[in-house]
Amino acid sequence: MKFSQFWVCLLFLLTATAAAAQTFTTEKTTSSRALKHYEKAYALSRASQLPEALESVKKSLAADSTFIDAGLLQAAIFFDLGRYSDAVIAYEKALALNAVYEPNAWYQLAMTTLKLENYSAAAGHFERYLKLETKPSPTRNRAEKYRMNALFAAEAIKHPVPYQPTPLPGDVNTPNNESLPVFTADGSMLVYTFMSGGREDLYASRLLDSIWQAGESIEAVNTPQNEGAQALSADGKLLIFTACNRMGDMGSCDLHFSEWRNGTWTAPANMGKPINTGAWESQPSLSADGKTLYFASERAGGKGGRDLWVSKRQSSGRWSEPVNLGDSLNTKDNEASPFIHPDGQTLYFMSEGHPGMGGYDLFFSRKTADGTWSKPKNLGYPINTSANEGALVVSLDGQTAYFSGDKTDGKGGVDLYRFPLYAAAQPLPVTYAKAMVFDEQTKKPLPGAQVVVTDLQQ
Repeated sequence: MKFSQFWVCLLFLLTATAAAAQTFTTEKTTSSRALKHYEKAYALSRASQLPEALESVKKSLAADSTFIDAGLLQAAIFFDLGRYSDAVIAYEKALALNAVYEPNAWYQLAMTTLKLENYSAAAGHFERYLKLETKPSPTRNRAEKYRMNALFAAEAIKHPVPYQPTPLPGDVNTPNNESLPVFTADGSMLVYTFMSGGREDLYASRLLDSIWQAGESIEAVNTPQNEGAQALSADGKLLIFTACNRMGDMGSCDLHFSEWRNGTWTAPANMGKPINTGAWESQPSLSADGKTLYFASERAGGKGGRDLWVSKRQSSGRWSEPVNLGDSLNTKDNEASPFIHPDGQTLYFMSEGHPGMGGYDLFFSRKTADGTWSKPKNLGYPINTSANEGALVVSLDGQTAYFSGDKTDGKGGVDLYRFPLYAAAQPLPVTYAKAMVFDEQTKKPLPGAQVVVTDLQQ
């Protein structure tokens, strides 16, 4: 009797195992009818005829609901159509047939749940992929990065930071595109990039009675080509900007400068070596004293793609050989749009390499006592989202941040915005002094006078 029970149990286990092994079919084992519709769907999807491909793959699955390749193809078509919820259902149904048949399906499911901003689920799906796909590959590297982003985002949305952006008041915003604002130290003048008809120019706006006036083209600097991504000195007398694909320039994009002299801007000039190279240089930011220049570059010697670099202005007026800002800020991916606050201690920038919500996020770092930069802090959600965030600048008092975006409450296109910056992300408080020196006897201004400020407590 015991012998018979043993064989009965063994027969049951073998039957169950065989049944489990045949719960799905593939291109090699499905019916000819299902395969015919599948091959047609695959060809249509490759030709970007997605609605037609979806109909064909549905017919394939109607002929064989366990055809796993057809299920995965249907999920991919849903994804390409932007039907992410349907894609998740299709991926989960295919993976339920066999969880290890196609490890990349877990990666695709994770990317789909990221689109739906279901970060906790996405992190879990990336983890499943990483356990199945152990060999080094570019896709595995991306999965590791995206998993870290998903884990960060899942926590960030539970702890949102204060964020109430409003358009700049006045007439500076238009139905065209305004972006990348920079200010003088006293906040009375704003220079920004204005884009119309595909052409980028530099514009300036003045603040009168707390209202930003309509911008005016900086004609002495603008050309029929593009000018943008600029920095402005604290006194408003030095303008450094980006120009690309200029005949005679050194790289694909170079930094140029113009100075305010005798009531007008000088003819722009290339900053030359060592600031510019045969690579890409852009997105400058000047320290309050005008002696330190931060910028983004793709030059050799970096940590990855685009890195952040710094150069010092020497007593001769020449700029020193730029230095990479190092591993604490730069990653193997891209960093961009540095903004050094007038406190000289707080640097805001964009990065797609540090853990964040996805794409380019905004970060800040503080200079430490030994002159190095602290580990960057993500500005948090909802300042950062799954989309690419743009450059950020912060007011002198550190209480207001400015950026550009294409929100629905603007005047059209990309507009300039501001929002109160929460305390933990604010720089050190800074003030400024603005004065004129007169001759005691003649009462006339003394051009070129030098003023020495002494800290009496020191």
